Amino acid sequence: MPTNRKRGGQKNHKLHKSHITADVDDIICKRVVQAPRSAQAVKDEDNHILYYVTHEVDLIMESKIIEIRYYISEDGEVLDDRTMKKYAINPLTYTHHFKASVVYLNQRGTIPFQRLSEMMNDISRGTIQLQPSTISKRCQECHEKSRGTLEGILDDILYGYVVHVDETGARISGDNHWMHVITNEMGAYFICAEDRGDKSDGTITLLDMYTGVVVHDHFKTYQNLLMCKHAECNAHIDRYLKSGIDFERSEDCQQLFDLMHEMLHRKHTLIDEGKTFMETKEIRDYGKRYEDILKEGLEKYNEANPGISKKAEAEYIKTFRRMLEYKEDHLRFMKDFTIPYTNNKAEKMCRVVKVHKNISHQFVTMRGGKAYASITSIFQTANIRKENALEKLEEIFSN
Repeated sequence: MPTNRKRGGQKNHKLHKSHITADVDDIICKRVVQAPRSAQAVKDEDNHILYYVTHEVDLIMESKIIEIRYYISEDGEVLDDRTMKKYAINPLTYTHHFKASVVYLNQRGTIPFQRLSEMMNDISRGTIQLQPSTISKRCQECHEKSRGTLEGILDDILYGYVVHVDETGARISGDNHWMHVITNEMGAYFICAEDRGDKSDGTITLLDMYTGVVVHDHFKTYQNLLMCKHAECNAHIDRYLKSGIDFERSEDCQQLFDLMHEMLHRKHTLIDEGKTFMETKEIRDYGKRYEDILKEGLEKYNEANPGISKKAEAEYIKTFRRMLEYKEDHLRFMKDFTIPYTNNKAEKMCRVVKVHKNISHQFVTMRGGKAYASITSIFQTANIRKENALEKLEEIFSN
């Protein structure tokens, strides 16, 4: 909803600004009549001002070449297999930090390989000449070396009581494929699969033995998960009901919309009061009102449209049938305060994939799609856990 606030900093908000640091590379001394307004005073032990300082931050991207010289000696060090394989073909390789930085820039900035190659060449003034194919290889290398890390992320996610799942389309070499995501407060795990309901590589197999609560958008394949409980995303329901209100002028849609948000508001009120559950009687009363609105709405519609085929029914009527059939899943947010009203956590993760699609349009190979899913899992998990994604990539490359 619009806040009607002006753009920029808001009144009474704390000002956030960069701070002076003691670690500087160059110092320039100037004798002036008056120092700049925001310059910081440096004082001696007697609190006398010695001088004022300002800082200017510069960024320099340049290559640093480390030469290793090998002198042959009978009593010299025996190099390990890893070092020998590292230089088996080419005497020039890249450090873990360099590889991680390349993958970081490609993924974090959603920068295509060719454009990133040109950018690094320009910024380094020609000292870094990295081919797009090399960037692609670094992404594949990260994918191959991250298997253990990804297994750990998935285990942490599935240890949680609630997981969010969603999927979005992805084109690979002109064909339709899917990016699935499983996420909660412990991380995000992306999977690139051929089909939306892929039972071999998709989320269905990974969640087969999960016993918590799966929050989803009514993709019926998820209903095949029998060990867990299900919770429907009511943000979708809100949109369907608003459509019925705006285009069909349905009073039943308005009543149901108001009731859903009354329940949500009541839940938040109880949480603010320190409560962890809603009384059984109150839940029962809300459930009865919910059913009454749906049944009366369906009955009135059938009386006004006798003999109408299901294909010709108004969309909100299909929503009513769905909400009646899956009542427990739609109202689980009210009965269990740990269950959210929406599936926004998973949908937010899918937006990352959609941004990539808008820029790069498609993946060339399935291998590239899977590499993207692996790297995105690492990035989004680092974001969720407030960790440094670049450091995580360096750890993976150093394995």
